[in-house]
Amino acid sequence: MSEMKWQPIETAPKNGEHVLLWEKYSDYPFVGYFSHRRNIWFACTEHYDTNGDASVIDTLSQSCITHWMPLPPPPEDV
Repeated sequence: MSEMKWQPIETAPKNGEHVLLWEKYSDYPFVGYFSHRRNIWFACTEHYDTNGDASVIDTLSQSCITHWMPLPPPPEDV
C-alpha cells in the first residue's frame, strides 16, 4: 500500500483502484477511480437526477483533480 499522505494526481494508480481524491475547488475529499475505457476520473457517489428517476454517477472536471491518497483499511471487525 502507498504511504498515507496526499500525493500528486500524476502518481495515482490508474488500474480502477478506488482512492481518495482531492478536487481543487472542493472543501472535502471524495472516493473515486480512473476509468481507462473513458480515460477520466469518476467520483464514487451516486444520486438521483432532478426528476428523481434515475441514479447518476458524477464526472469531474479532470483538470481540477490535483491530489490522491490511498483509502485506509476497513475496520477489523467487518
